[in-house]
Amino acid sequence: MLNYTPRIHPDWHNETLRKLRDIFQTLKSDRFNWQEADTIYLCIIPVLMLLRFPTRSIRQTVKQIKHKDGFGLRPDFSIRLYGKELGIIEAKKASSDLSARHGYPNSWSPIDQTLRYFDCLHPRYAILTNGLEWIVFREALTNPQNQYPYQYEAMRTNLYDTVLYNDGDMLDEFLYNFNYQALDGGQWPGIDSDFKKHTYLDRVIDEAHVMMHDFSYDNKYRNI
Repeated sequence: MLNYTPRIHPDWHNETLRKLRDIFQTLKSDRFNWQEADTIYLCIIPVLMLLRFPTRSIRQTVKQIKHKDGFGLRPDFSIRLYGKELGIIEAKKASSDLSARHGYPNSWSPIDQTLRYFDCLHPRYAILTNGLEWIVFREALTNPQNQYPYQYEAMRTNLYDTVLYNDGDMLDEFLYNFNYQALDGGQWPGIDSDFKKHTYLDRVIDEAHVMMHDFSYDNKYRNI
């Protein structure tokens, strides 16, 4: 059993749990009929509100951002407040597997797509989600004590399972680490986090070496 110290106010925890149960109860009966727009407006945006993202900070990307090499990039949303570019969000429909390629040669997985945006646009952080699974990426910080050099750091949670199994500890970890203020301030779990794992995420060209803090028990991404 992991040592756990509650860090979230009970009112925030209880309100979030109640609203997430309502969202996922609706999704449970109709998950495979939800398209990306349904997932965004019925699940992802409400969760961002629970994570205390200011409404005015979430900007839908309506134009492609031209990369210096000539191709266009358009993540679904950018996080921008008071003129500061903070992060990007790539949203997928609820039935999407975030690690699976699209099924044709040299296709990108949603993870690969998000990392491509991240590499080209250089935001502070990048969020990838299908409403159920949430992953936040940032560029890895140099840590001379780390014997495993890695390219990215990530935080991940399977929010649907967290609510389904009524895992209050994991819900608090999600609220504590994924909320707007934490991401804006560069808060990140420590190198000695109980949830730390090293993993490789598949990319078209190669593999991305990631130090992931996985606040889930589904073990979807293997520890190396």
